[in-house]
Amino acid sequence: MTVPALIVAFEHDVQFPPSRAREAAGIWPDATYVEIPVVAHGNGAFDAAGGIGKALLDFYAR
Repeated sequence: MTVPALIVAFEHDVQFPPSRAREAAGIWPDATYVEIPVVAHGNGAFDAAGGIGKALLDFYAR
Protein backbone atom coordinates (compact mmCIF):
# COMPACT_ATOMS: atom_id res chain seq x y z
CA MET A 1 0.00 0.00 0.00
CA THR A 2 1.31 3.41 -0.86
CA VAL A 3 -1.45 5.66 0.47
CA PRO A 4 -1.72 7.01 4.02
CA ALA A 5 -4.09 5.06 6.25
CA LEU A 6 -5.96 5.75 9.47
CA ILE A 7 -6.42 2.63 11.57
CA VAL A 8 -8.82 3.05 14.49
CA ALA A 9 -9.34 0.45 17.21
CA PHE A 10 -11.54 0.30 20.31
CA GLU A 11 -9.81 -0.61 23.56
CA HIS A 12 -12.23 -3.41 24.54
CA ASP A 13 -13.16 -4.74 21.09
CA VAL A 14 -12.90 -8.55 21.14
CA GLN A 15 -14.03 -8.99 17.51
CA PHE A 16 -11.33 -6.70 16.12
CA PRO A 17 -8.75 -6.51 18.93
CA PRO A 18 -6.48 -3.46 19.18
CA SER A 19 -3.43 -5.73 19.06
CA ARG A 20 -4.33 -6.76 15.50
CA ALA A 21 -4.97 -3.16 14.46
CA ARG A 22 -1.59 -2.10 15.92
CA GLU A 23 0.01 -4.96 14.01
CA ALA A 24 -1.58 -3.79 10.75
CA ALA A 25 -0.49 -0.21 11.41
CA GLY A 26 3.03 -1.43 12.08
CA ILE A 27 3.40 -2.99 8.65
CA TRP A 28 1.50 -0.39 6.63
CA PRO A 29 3.78 2.42 5.47
CA ASP A 30 2.48 5.82 6.53
CA ALA A 31 -0.28 4.41 8.77
CA THR A 32 -1.65 6.31 11.74
CA TYR A 33 -2.96 4.20 14.61
CA VAL A 34 -5.56 5.57 17.04
CA GLU A 35 -7.04 3.60 19.92
CA ILE A 36 -10.29 4.84 21.42
CA PRO A 37 -10.26 4.10 25.18
CA VAL A 38 -13.10 2.53 27.20
CA VAL A 39 -15.07 1.43 24.11
CA ALA A 40 -16.03 -2.02 22.83
CA HIS A 41 -17.22 -3.23 19.42
CA GLY A 42 -20.95 -3.06 20.14
CA ASN A 43 -21.06 0.45 21.55
CA GLY A 44 -18.35 1.96 19.37
CA ALA A 45 -20.56 3.92 17.00
CA PHE A 46 -22.22 5.74 19.88
CA ASP A 47 -19.60 5.99 22.61
CA ALA A 48 -16.65 6.69 20.32
CA ALA A 49 -18.22 9.14 17.88
CA GLY A 50 -16.28 12.09 19.29
CA GLY A 51 -12.99 10.19 19.36
CA ILE A 52 -13.46 8.88 15.85
CA GLY A 53 -14.38 12.34 14.59
CA LYS A 54 -11.28 13.86 16.18
CA ALA A 55 -9.07 11.11 14.73
CA LEU A 56 -10.51 11.73 11.26
CA LEU A 57 -10.09 15.50 11.47
CA ASP A 58 -6.49 15.15 12.70
CA PHE A 59 -5.71 12.60 9.96
CA TYR A 60 -7.16 14.74 7.17
CA ALA A 61 -5.44 17.85 8.52
CA ARG A 62 -2.03 16.33 7.93
